[in-house]
Amino acid sequence: MNRLISLLRRTSVVRRLLYLFLSQAIVIALFCASTVRSSLSGISDNLYLSGLQLLNAACTQMDTAVAELNVLTKFPVLQDAFGNTFTFDYLTRLSTGDSSQIYTDYRNIQAELMNLMLLHPSVSLLGISEPSGRIIYCKAGSNAYQLSKLDTNNELYTRVIEERGGCRLFSAGEAAGLAPDIEYPEHCVFAARAVMKLNHLETVGLLLCCVDLTSMRQSFELGRPYDAQRLSVLAPDGQLIFGQLDPSVDLQAEELPQDELVARYIRDAGGFAVYQFYRTQSGTVAVLRTPVACILGELRGQVIGLGLLLLFFVASVLVFTRLLVRSIRDPIGKLMDVCERIRREEFSPVDDEDARDEMHSLIESFNAMSAHIRRLIEEVYQKNLLQAQTEMQLLRSQINPHFVYNTLETIRAAALMQGSAELADMAALLGKTLRYGVTQQAEPVTIEQELSNLRDYIALQQMHFHGRLTVAVNVEPQLHACYIIKLLLQPLVENAIYHGMSMTEGEGLIRVLGYAEGDDVVFTVVDDGIGIAPDELARLQDYVDGRNDAFTSIGLRNTNRRIRLYYGGGYGLTIRSILNEGTVITVRVPRRMTPYSGTLKEGKP
Repeated sequence: MNRLISLLRRTSVVRRLLYLFLSQAIVIALFCASTVRSSLSGISDNLYLSGLQLLNAACTQMDTAVAELNVLTKFPVLQDAFGNTFTFDYLTRLSTGDSSQIYTDYRNIQAELMNLMLLHPSVSLLGISEPSGRIIYCKAGSNAYQLSKLDTNNELYTRVIEERGGCRLFSAGEAAGLAPDIEYPEHCVFAARAVMKLNHLETVGLLLCCVDLTSMRQSFELGRPYDAQRLSVLAPDGQLIFGQLDPSVDLQAEELPQDELVARYIRDAGGFAVYQFYRTQSGTVAVLRTPVACILGELRGQVIGLGLLLLFFVASVLVFTRLLVRSIRDPIGKLMDVCERIRREEFSPVDDEDARDEMHSLIESFNAMSAHIRRLIEEVYQKNLLQAQTEMQLLRSQINPHFVYNTLETIRAAALMQGSAELADMAALLGKTLRYGVTQQAEPVTIEQELSNLRDYIALQQMHFHGRLTVAVNVEPQLHACYIIKLLLQPLVENAIYHGMSMTEGEGLIRVLGYAEGDDVVFTVVDDGIGIAPDELARLQDYVDGRNDAFTSIGLRNTNRRIRLYYGGGYGLTIRSILNEGTVITVRVPRRMTPYSGTLKEGKP
């Protein structure tokens, strides 16, 4: 195996692919030839099996129908065990010509015919004809008898009379010539028998009957493999009794073997066709005609399709080889370009948007790695810059924090001595707020600690506004033990007070809500201030996200930057506002149940 691989590596990729395509073309050519041969054999076997099944089923159903017709047509002819039937008596006696008597006779004949049809549900039509040709008959599904006239000069009528009591089978076409005025059911086999006086061998009438073969027709149409196939059935004497058959076809039915399928290629008026014959022991012959065009059409489609497939495959070898080589060579070059850029510390991505293969996934992974490295460098730089700025602010604000705290305590003591309790409380609250803000800013705190500081700040502001400010804080209790960065909520409330409440002369309401949403904690600060116009709101959101410098206030922008530096780009704050109704600031941070260091956290993708 290794030696073969070594030999292939000495040949160009183009030649290797060409060898591959040529070998596949040879395999496909052999496969096409084998497929055509097996298809031809399969079509022949399928035609034989389907023909045997269809013809056997047709002969079985036809023999059953013929046997039923033979038994049925005997009843009105022969005398029963208790004497003559009324129908036989009516045909043998002379009519009186009395119309009332004739009507009574017809009703009695109808009763006998209807009883026979009840005993033989497959019978579609049953009628008795007088020697003059007048026939009274009943049809399936009808409760009344009907009268019509047979053509006594018809050749079929003559043959039935010559049979002298024998049962004569015939087709629907011959039946239409015998009685043109009768509407015959479709798909039936017909029989007629002369009614004879046995002692004088005199013909006194004729019995006409047909049996429905719809079930045989339907089973044939459902089971045939080709719609163009046609079924015909011949009586034992060779007379056509069902379907249509070209008169030019010489069947020689008496020479056909019994219970054996015989196939012949015959050219008739419709062209070449495969005729399949099946003869039962009773002598009934079923004939199945299958046009050769159906068989060749199916096979021709396969041959043409396989030939075109082979030609197309061979003709496209060179084009596909060139495209395939290029599709492999180009992404490898792009991948090398990405590696070279990363080596030169250039992190711009390589364009490969149209591809979806494994090389595209590899290039995308390199682009993602390059973007991630660049983002990490920028985030570390921004964090270090923010940390340096914070330290400078702390240095400026902590020149002498003890001096500030002591001074506030002195003010508080002086206020208490002078009886000004409110001023003393303001000094105490201011001291607590300053102490919370300037000590260990980098450490995370619990939400409960943040809320405690927020309440001190709110109390200080409520004193400042002398009862005009109402702040409602509602944070789910199960979140109090979660950790967040310090001074997350106080800048938001401060913004709501000074940019919402301070702009109005009446009372103001601020609501602070906190709730869990999946793996995140969401805070909303809602005020009922003057609101923000849509254009101004869009610029403010861009300013908070760092996309412009249209404002000078840094509270919201710094808070958003701190959130994204610590938690990632998937977190931060958003602003929604309606002019003259109020503003809503929403903050989303990850839910953390343990404290963590001030390092960057992986945000949402």
